[in-house]
Amino acid sequence: MSENIPPVPGSQNPPPRRGCLFWSASGCLVFAIIAVALIWWFKSFMGDHLVTNSEQASLIAEEIIPLRLPDGMSFEQAFSWKETRAAWGVNPELPSNPLVIFLFRTEGEEADEDSFLKGFEQSRKRGDDGAFIRSEDFVLRGKPIRAAFSEYSDGDLEYSFLIPGDSFTTGMVFMGQPDILNHEWVQGILDTVTP
Repeated sequence: MSENIPPVPGSQNPPPRRGCLFWSASGCLVFAIIAVALIWWFKSFMGDHLVTNSEQASLIAEEIIPLRLPDGMSFEQAFSWKETRAAWGVNPELPSNPLVIFLFRTEGEEADEDSFLKGFEQSRKRGDDGAFIRSEDFVLRGKPIRAAFSEYSDGDLEYSFLIPGDSFTTGMVFMGQPDILNHEWVQGILDTVTP
């Protein structure tokens, strides 16, 4: 007998689909080009607006709100783009227990302190880490202001302020461990703000 038995359907390997390989390789190449372009754009944008010189960062911080930092602390970086300014400093002497101060100002917008605090209350209801505990009263330039006081699961504390202005909004965030950061310490920093 002859061995001319027809093959069982599906028992043979189908020929490789070369078109699929072409499109997969082309897709990876296009993705790589887009990724490189986005990285280049981000670096060029940030390079034009990110300040890493401590002296220049301190000048931007002074534009936001003129306060005196504690000894051993300086503004290390800042960001300036259009009407937005931000500066942040970390106490380098305490690497295991950093103290962070973040300042920002956005012009052209006027914020509402009550809405700001309500946003923190919503985070507590959601159960977010760093949940809002309460608002606390402070004095800045002789006027009362309120801060949102939050505590994180690692023990860090945070005091967040939003200070409405005539045509801008200024914000301050103080973050650190309770052995350094407390109500009196924050008020002491606020007392250094010049008019």
